[in-house]
Amino acid sequence: MIISTPYLNPLAFVQSLQTEYHFDHSMKWNAHNIELPSDIGKGNMQVFIRNKMHFIRYKVEKVKNILFHSSDEVGSNGLIDFRFSKSGELFSAVLENKKEYEWELTDANRFGIFLPATAVKSDKSKLYKRIENGLNNATFQNLLGEIFSIPTDDFDSPLLLESKFLQFTHHWLKIINTNESTNTKSYISETKLKGIQKVKEILDGIPETIPNILQLGRIAGMNQNCLQRIFKKNTGFTIRQYLIKQRMTKARELVLNTDLPITEICHITGYVNRGHFSKLYEKFFGMLPSQHRLRN
Repeated sequence: MIISTPYLNPLAFVQSLQTEYHFDHSMKWNAHNIELPSDIGKGNMQVFIRNKMHFIRYKVEKVKNILFHSSDEVGSNGLIDFRFSKSGELFSAVLENKKEYEWELTDANRFGIFLPATAVKSDKSKLYKRIENGLNNATFQNLLGEIFSIPTDDFDSPLLLESKFLQFTHHWLKIINTNESTNTKSYISETKLKGIQKVKEILDGIPETIPNILQLGRIAGMNQNCLQRIFKKNTGFTIRQYLIKQRMTKARELVLNTDLPITEICHITGYVNRGHFSKLYEKFFGMLPSQHRLRN
């Protein structure tokens, strides 16, 4: 099933879901509350409209093969989308240079803020670095946690939720416009650290077949960009660099402490070509594996 609605006009978005797809609509204080039909899934969305910006909080589950699509041109209406997951991942069709708003509507616990492009003062060369810093900012993480701790099904929760969205937006604009996060303690959530540990355990085992970055992301519970960024921050290495380091450490152990043939050690540590393996070994340890064994 494809759900095709306006996306950047919040009132048109709400009306389309209500009239064309039979989502239940009600007002909860200042929020448009949208309940999913039972044949689509379970959960709700809350839409807050504030002058030139709006927010959408959605928590849905048991969604059945739904593709969301919007005919709105990405970035039209002068809006930039910033969509955040509970784990702190950022998605943005504008920043990712997507041609259209389209994705599978799966089980999700997220929120989006839609801001006028004029509110973002940084040029792109600075913006991406500030966003990278901001996602690890302790105040950002605390505000993120507070938003996700607010129930979505209480009648009075929109009053608190909107105030938190405004506070979050104020802080987010400071991050992306003034490099606010550089003087603030960096923070990585416990959930992300556990995900990174799972990936490290896989790489430490030096498997013959290495999962690709998308598979590692699923294992870690984060998208590939977030995984690569947090992994390097946590270990000091890219995933590829870390894997090579672990392979070479294992190779040195086998070269110095066993009588296994060099070719067999090459294969045990995940390499097919002995020449390539030997060059890497020499780069790491200053001599070929055969020389290293003789000098031991």
